[in-house]
Amino acid sequence: MQLLTGSAQASRPRHGMLLVALKRMEETKAMIIGDRLRVLREHKKLSQGDIEKRTGLLRCYISRVEYGHTLPAVETLEKFARALEVPWRTAATRRLCRFDL
Repeated sequence: MQLLTGSAQASRPRHGMLLVALKRMEETKAMIIGDRLRVLREHKKLSQGDIEKRTGLLRCYISRVEYGHTLPAVETLEKFARALEVPWRTAATRRLCRFDL
């Protein structure tokens, strides 16, 4: 282990703060995508159980995605999009147009 002294210690990057910021960004993305999926599902009058049957994903996982606790992989977003009958980019983007519904 190397000890840093004086100016070397002061100029050392704050990795902990960077990791916290990256984690918050990841959580924000998960919340945005989850909200988008929930809005699309509710607009189409589908339950989480309906999505479970159409995708093969567990209902508890669908709930975790919708509430922003989990950020789904692209392949999983594609499953959601097929179940919701929308382009997968619609499920993943911030903006939701009336046209998308």
